[in-house]
Amino acid sequence: MPVKLGAHLGQQNLSIDEIRTCFRRFDASGLDWISIWDHFYEAPPAGGTQPHFEAISLLGALAVETHSATIGCLVFYPGYRNPASLAKAATTLDHLSGGRFVLGLGGGWHEWEARAYGYDFPPIGTRLALLEEACQIIRGLLTQPRTSFAGKHFRVENASCLPAPVQARLPIWIGGTGEKRTLAIAARHADGWNAAYTSPAEFTRLSRVLDDWCAKAGRDPGELLLARIAQRSPRLPVIVSGDFNTGEGNPVTQAVAKVLRDTFRVVHPTATEVGTANQFKLGMTTGDKIDYIFVEPGTEVMSADIVRTSVGGRYPSDHFPVVARVRLR
Repeated sequence: MPVKLGAHLGQQNLSIDEIRTCFRRFDASGLDWISIWDHFYEAPPAGGTQPHFEAISLLGALAVETHSATIGCLVFYPGYRNPASLAKAATTLDHLSGGRFVLGLGGGWHEWEARAYGYDFPPIGTRLALLEEACQIIRGLLTQPRTSFAGKHFRVENASCLPAPVQARLPIWIGGTGEKRTLAIAARHADGWNAAYTSPAEFTRLSRVLDDWCAKAGRDPGELLLARIAQRSPRLPVIVSGDFNTGEGNPVTQAVAKVLRDTFRVVHPTATEVGTANQFKLGMTTGDKIDYIFVEPGTEVMSADIVRTSVGGRYPSDHFPVVARVRLR
């Protein structure tokens, strides 16, 4: 399977014109995939203090601003989005994009924005039950003339979704790394699986777990496409999909670095492994680990300062992210 590269853009701390410029530039550069995320607040969480755009409406812009790349959202949380309504939105986006839309679904994690916006945020077991019911409803609406489903959390009655998507089978991707339930749901229902912020070794191990779940579900693991968000940056994480490995001097590493340099004009690139936190040397005088690097498009990096050393709560585990804000010329 050939390696494909894509950009996953967190739609925060940018004006709408800058985001649209990024979309056009990504597409013109030949990237295979462009996606955003489904949040109301910024990530890492900062109490809703940073500007952030809503996902579905922004996907409409992504659809019409691009012409070649596959587009999507990694990932929608069904606790925010009624599955039938989400299927309708996915169909509309597939038509706007000429059949290039991919629908990503996951179990959610951003408890702070959920509480702020009045959404229930149940335990993970319940959220994954929401996810599995949503997969069944959405698949039915995207592929069948009529769908009825009565679950514990969602229901539809003799529902149609017309017009049908442009794609005969609009792909559904599942995002997450939970070995006991998330990967099992992916094996039963998904066309693709995305693992965010995992090391290459962990991605490989989880892929084997997914293979086991596919065997139990009677599916060929080769039916699922796999993707890993490898560059940890809210501005430009990079999705590398296919069969790959990373390391200094690896062609994939070099290709990712070139895309980042050409798109954002980042200076001082280092030939480090894709996925390591300190991907770029930004004139840091501190030895602290950098997890997130904010870089404005079309500018040259002059220096960087540590502006936050921890973020309250878990994001998404016990590690507290360190954020570097780039001082620009």
